Amino acid sequence: MVRLHLLLLWVTLQFEPGISNPRRFYRPGNVTLGVILPLHVKNPQDKCGEFYTFGLGYIEAIMFAIDHINNDTNLLPNVTLGFDIRDYCDTPVLAMETANDFVKSNYLNDLYEGQTELKILLDNLTAPISAVIGTEDSSSSTLVSSLLQVAGIPTISPFATSEELSSPYYSTFFRTIPPDGEQAKAMVDIIEHYGWTYIAAVVIDHSYGRYGLRALEREAYDRRTFCIAFSEYLTHSGYKGKIKAIVRKLKVAKNIKVVVLWSNYEPAKRFLAEATAQGLEDRTFLISEAIAVLEEVLQENSAILKGALGIRPYLFTDEPLEQHLRGMTVKGTRLSANPWWEDFWTNHLNCSWKTGSKDACDDDAKVDQEAFSKIHNAFIPYLTDAVYALAYAIDSIYKCKEPSGLSEKGICPSTRSIIKPRDTLRYLRNVTFDGITGRIQFTKNGDPFSCSYDIVNFQKQGHRYANVKVGTWIGGTLNKLTINSTLIKWSDPEDTENPVSVCSQSCPPGSKQTATVSCCWECIKCPVGSISTEYSSQNCSQCPEQHMSSEEGTVCLPLPVINITWSDTSAVIFTILTAVGLFGTCVTFAIFLKNQDTPLVKASNRELSFFLLFTIALCFVLTLLHLTQPSKVLCCIVYPWRYFVSTACVSVLFLKKNRLVQAFQTKIIPNWFRHYVVDPRRQFLVVILLNIVEVILTVLWLAIDPPHEHQEVRPQTHVFHTCLPFRTRVGMILRAVMFSYFIFLSLVASIYAFKARHLPENFNEARYIGFAMYVLLISWFSFYPVDSSLEGFYTTIVACATALVTAYGLLLCIFAPKLFVIVLHPEQNTNEFIKAEIGKFTTSVSQIKMRVQPASGIENDCCCSVTDEHCCGKTNL
Repeated sequence: MVRLHLLLLWVTLQFEPGISNPRRFYRPGNVTLGVILPLHVKNPQDKCGEFYTFGLGYIEAIMFAIDHINNDTNLLPNVTLGFDIRDYCDTPVLAMETANDFVKSNYLNDLYEGQTELKILLDNLTAPISAVIGTEDSSSSTLVSSLLQVAGIPTISPFATSEELSSPYYSTFFRTIPPDGEQAKAMVDIIEHYGWTYIAAVVIDHSYGRYGLRALEREAYDRRTFCIAFSEYLTHSGYKGKIKAIVRKLKVAKNIKVVVLWSNYEPAKRFLAEATAQGLEDRTFLISEAIAVLEEVLQENSAILKGALGIRPYLFTDEPLEQHLRGMTVKGTRLSANPWWEDFWTNHLNCSWKTGSKDACDDDAKVDQEAFSKIHNAFIPYLTDAVYALAYAIDSIYKCKEPSGLSEKGICPSTRSIIKPRDTLRYLRNVTFDGITGRIQFTKNGDPFSCSYDIVNFQKQGHRYANVKVGTWIGGTLNKLTINSTLIKWSDPEDTENPVSVCSQSCPPGSKQTATVSCCWECIKCPVGSISTEYSSQNCSQCPEQHMSSEEGTVCLPLPVINITWSDTSAVIFTILTAVGLFGTCVTFAIFLKNQDTPLVKASNRELSFFLLFTIALCFVLTLLHLTQPSKVLCCIVYPWRYFVSTACVSVLFLKKNRLVQAFQTKIIPNWFRHYVVDPRRQFLVVILLNIVEVILTVLWLAIDPPHEHQEVRPQTHVFHTCLPFRTRVGMILRAVMFSYFIFLSLVASIYAFKARHLPENFNEARYIGFAMYVLLISWFSFYPVDSSLEGFYTTIVACATALVTAYGLLLCIFAPKLFVIVLHPEQNTNEFIKAEIGKFTTSVSQIKMRVQPASGIENDCCCSVTDEHCCGKTNL
């Protein structure tokens, strides 16, 4: 009954792995290792498709390693390693079926242990496996490892790099190749080395791609030196339309020049074919290790992959194996038990495997360089170390001596029948040896302690493209990238500059960078009056008060001073006019001094005329003071100067007018005024008294709130140095009082000039005094509002112009008529002519019944002979 029960159980499990299975290669031994690797790639129907040449290299490497182990007298002496190799065609479903077969085989062997008769009946039942090597892709490894873990069977892979397999959920999984977290660090170091801040990622939609992208995103978050603009997944089904959309999206993103391709063979092949078809050029691909070793795929898509950088497992050298592979011939492989050499030679040589046929494969054909590159890659040394890791673990089991065993109480595992997978697992955790790839030792997560990568550049070498090593990356505590950029040939061979992949270009000096959002920003020109001097500046610095920003916004420049300089046209004109005026004043003074004893000069009041000429000269000098650069001292001089000179001129004109009116007794002047004010003996005292008010106000002004230098700053426009008359309200009041007093004197003098307009023509200086007063008032009414309310260089022009108008008005109106008579008509400058003019005036006044009686003394003065100097000098009109 027991035998029948077991037989029915076996039939129920439908265990039919038979030796004749075309996807299986089995060799028995004392200890059997299971191998799940692809010898074919899957087709769109998830079935076995075209032959996968690297798979053949993997199988030869495993066989070569096991043969060496079996011949090694120190490692597993008297123990033969066997293998059970299965081709899962890169299909997770077939990988799971194979793993399930291994589990069932181990279960049946455990069940039949000691039942020799039943084992003989079940001739297809193979020996149980102690561990499994595989699979190539991470997605299948997660599934296979999960299933085998239930049965306690350890899995070791030199290919699967997904970080998912480092989690505690896969406690029976080991690998000799670094996990993708290290590969992501190497990629990011390259990205940082070349300053790429904005990249895209295209990844396979399973564990390898998803966890690789997560590692990249984690590095991007931690380092904050680059951003992943977008990521796209290559799906297992419905991929045609998806891949086309991904390629179109990459073509549109012109600023993304670097694309990370994280995939395995079949999806990457489809994606690259579509990218080549759409002409996705001018991009630099950063390729993961699963693709970087496939030069055949790279060759087919060299149009878009030239210049690409790849992460490749560090290429260690296994010379015995390489010599073995290069020595393989068609004849030798016919004798080999490896069933997949037939597929390789028929595809590589395009021949028939049948001997004697017309196109039969040449038996002497060897593995040349092209064939070698198809079956050998950088993963093979890691595969060899994986085989040796299992061998050392099993060797430790056989050599175990109690109480040094790893089980409880130091018990050693049993080796009488089979090596239990759980025992292999326990000893595999403690394996330590020097392998081809370095010191082999596993962490608690089953990862190797050391990791390193080659950095390769896909570039043209002669007539074909090849991966050229341009650097290395060593992980662990160093994380050190070494790369020789001079060896790199980018996609454009004539371009020696490194590719630039940024969302936004660095903001140039003169602008500021907005807040960064996903490595993107905008450049805003610095506001007027501020600058930035560095690239990617976050802020703009305000220029000092008297500076302006340049047009580019990169430097602060001193504001232009708009004060009139001596070389300006207006300053030259004013200077010339001032010089002419001063010269005219000097000439007038000289002529009057020479003719001071003539009736006309006497009648003009010589002393007051000379004083008036002096004030006119001061008025001309005032123009030059306005053109001078303002200073504290100059400001205290200019403002009082103008008021004092103008008031002095008005006071002199006022006295001269009253002298004429008093001389002809027009009954306009009261007696007391005539006695105390118009008296010739007191005229200078009166001038002083009339100006003492301005002097007092000036002293108060300068003592309490003096004029001061002021710099009028117009941001980004100019600086104007000027004088302000006051700082406080007190100064403003004092200035207003001075102006009011001046206007009061001017109006009084103007009124007298108007009333004396009918004097004799030769004595009618009052008419010209009136004109002079009108000019003086007009100039002041033009100057005062401008000076009080406006700012800028034109205030200087107004100040100079009004000063010149005042000076010329006084000089021409008061002295030009007298010079005309003195120089051109000297006959009119005699006592006789003057008496005749007075007589005419008297007759004309009598006719209109106007009584005009000359003042006492004027008749005597005017009736004296011209030669009587004493008489004519008594009275000065």
